[in-house]
Amino acid sequence: MNTVYALQYAPTTGLRRWNWRWTEPGDVAYQPVSVDVHDDGQAFVISALMPGVAADDLKIEIEGDTISLRGEIKADPAEAKVLLRERFVGKVGRTLTMPVALDSENSQASLEAGVLTLRVPKAATARRKVIPVTGP
Repeated sequence: MNTVYALQYAPTTGLRRWNWRWTEPGDVAYQPVSVDVHDDGQAFVISALMPGVAADDLKIEIEGDTISLRGEIKADPAEAKVLLRERFVGKVGRTLTMPVALDSENSQASLEAGVLTLRVPKAATARRKVIPVTGP
């Protein structure tokens, strides 16, 4: 088994922590993607940095309360010998577990200037509902 480590910054605490996951032989390890998640009451709005990923190379899966983002940054077809490569090339991704069930049927995604914006409504059963009370 190989261990893949990712250093993440927790802005609420100002601390850095190591996260890890196990990969089996043949599994693909993904370079972690930075995300911002906002809750507007009716839906979650997720912004993910995906520089260098084409819309055709993105795969978004939503199941229950889990969102998986996967993509690939492809190398430029080089006609000449590469002397230096500092940019990351390979698979990128992130899996998020949200606090409530999600409505995958009404989700929307767009990719603009290397930023993926995903709006995922909460499932109707997970939305807050105010029940009016009537009396005599």
